[in-house]
Amino acid sequence: MSAEENMTAANDTVSLTNDMSGLHIRPPERFIFSGNKADSWKIFHKRWSNYSLLTRLNHKPREIQVALLENCLGDDAMKIYQGMQFDTPETERTVDDILQALEEYSIGILNETYERFAFRQRKQGEGEAFDKFYNDLRVLSKTCNFCIRCSDSLLRDQIVEDVRDQLTKQELLKIQHLTLQKSVDICRAAEMASIHSQGMGLDTAQIMRVYETSQIKEPVSKRECQFCGYTHVPKRNRFPAHGKPCHACNEKGHFESKCSNKDRRT
Repeated sequence: MSAEENMTAANDTVSLTNDMSGLHIRPPERFIFSGNKADSWKIFHKRWSNYSLLTRLNHKPREIQVALLENCLGDDAMKIYQGMQFDTPETERTVDDILQALEEYSIGILNETYERFAFRQRKQGEGEAFDKFYNDLRVLSKTCNFCIRCSDSLLRDQIVEDVRDQLTKQELLKIQHLTLQKSVDICRAAEMASIHSQGMGLDTAQIMRVYETSQIKEPVSKRECQFCGYTHVPKRNRFPAHGKPCHACNEKGHFESKCSNKDRRT
């Protein structure tokens, strides 16, 4: 790209910051290959996508888009980019072409088997916050090509299998129709209970016993029914005489032994 084209691109970059009703939107920080290349690329790619959307960059000329992306590459990334081979000539190269090439270099061709293996190997570490463990699982799952319908159930299963606290795991296994959200709620509640228990001098087992006790409903006492004369738990519309005719007065809803009309007729 010529110096004149770069100058035009730089000037247009300034105007991009004013596309959203005067809102100034800064381009992403320059992309540098540091630490985990795949993780660094995913973060940059997400920020670039957001920036492109907010500034409506796709409405700008191709050369402006390319110049801006190149300007967001650090020195090491620029050297790698300049050494890449493209099927299209530089005068026709698009931002998507460059992004795809950089992604293949950073992440490589997606190995679904390995990505799922990495997902299955992720376990909650000792002293690790549950939300950190859960967030990492969600990030790992995005490169596993799980179908939309089974993604939540696979995340749920991984939580049940590899949450560190054994009492929490037992609590999860008790629930017949366990959803992902329910499993997350239980794990968060158990973690908070464990934190609070430290200040109260209780261990996790004691806290869970208190929790389980609080879930037990008080038994409802039985008493003699005023409509049928039997002793049972009072439930509206669910007693032996409900809908049955009285042999004394033929009215429905009570038996002869509890008929008040019989006494009046006598």
